[in-house]
Amino acid sequence: MRFAALDGWRGIAAIGVAVFHLSVLGHFFDIPFVRKADVFVDFFFVLSGFVLTHAYGNRLSNKDEFFRFAIRRFGRLWPLHIVTTLVLVASEVLKYATMKFAGLGAGAPAFAGRTSVEALIYNVFLLHGLGFFPDFTWNLPSWSISTEFYVYAAFASICVAFGRPSVVIAGVAAALAAAVFYILIGQRAGPPPLYTAVPRCMCEFFVGVFVYRLFRMTPPLGIRVASWFEIPIVIVMVVLLSVSSRSQLALVSPILFGAVVFVFAGGGGIVSRGLMWRPLQSMGEISYSIYLVHFVVLTIFNALTRALEQKLHMPLRAQFVHDGAPFDVLTVGGPWFLDLVAVGYLVIVIFVSRHTYNLIEVPARDFFNNVAANMFPVAPAGSAEKPIPCGLRDAL
Repeated sequence: MRFAALDGWRGIAAIGVAVFHLSVLGHFFDIPFVRKADVFVDFFFVLSGFVLTHAYGNRLSNKDEFFRFAIRRFGRLWPLHIVTTLVLVASEVLKYATMKFAGLGAGAPAFAGRTSVEALIYNVFLLHGLGFFPDFTWNLPSWSISTEFYVYAAFASICVAFGRPSVVIAGVAAALAAAVFYILIGQRAGPPPLYTAVPRCMCEFFVGVFVYRLFRMTPPLGIRVASWFEIPIVIVMVVLLSVSSRSQLALVSPILFGAVVFVFAGGGGIVSRGLMWRPLQSMGEISYSIYLVHFVVLTIFNALTRALEQKLHMPLRAQFVHDGAPFDVLTVGGPWFLDLVAVGYLVIVIFVSRHTYNLIEVPARDFFNNVAANMFPVAPAGSAEKPIPCGLRDAL
């Protein structure tokens, strides 16, 4: 079963995160919805729980399935992450060379702070989202990839230990993770800090697991009835992202995006028909590439504009404060010109992402799927694999 409407949302969410990070003072920049579009990361966490429960919830029953699952997920996440990180390493080398030999500064010093060698080592091993650093490093959005990988391992462990995750197990796991997350963020006014990433991801992932179990219990709805749910939930989402504070969004995101995934999983309403539009489906297919590639494009773009400022001896960028947070944004040319810059940026991101999907994601996925199948072959039909003994499985 394919959840086509959710694929459309996946594309929208990836583009939303890409536009959020674009530091260009066009007409769109100050729109509240855009300035909080990074919250779509939480949508991805919920969606992952939903989709992986659908794909693996009934299959993860023993250690071989666990390792097969871990290798496949590693092959889905790590290859593109390491390629985009290496491109950023190359950009840091170029920055170092231009600062040392051409006298052109391009922001912070090379290989320092967020792009230090120490941070690079943690990125290589997918440890950079686990709170070892106080801030985001290298390819900034990839913190969620690090966190998700280890939450996947926790999910697979629960499945092997307890059997197929029920509504009760998923609800308890989500509630416990939520409690830790809410205690850690306390009364902070800004976005959740990096040290809350694991409980944040754990909570929303298991909300997705919970939503999937509810979805399987719910009969399909006709287009008219489904639309009665789809249109209001879209309105609620837009309103909440526009008027809520960062701290409020941190609290409501698991419920909000759990509701979005539940409502659109059936794909039966009029909004779902729109989400099945071919360009949205295409962006949904390459959404992982969009998510990781866009920041590489932005890093190169920002470095070029800063170097050009020094070469031309004229300001192209300025400090802009929004909702108490400072932004270093491109201001030259006026809003209409900068809107065109934003469109060009998205065209480049989508173009590059299509190629990284075809040339990196798909071959790497197939390679690691084959590795998993060869290392831990599926038992022939009729010969059941022996599950790991666990009294808790029988008790539940």
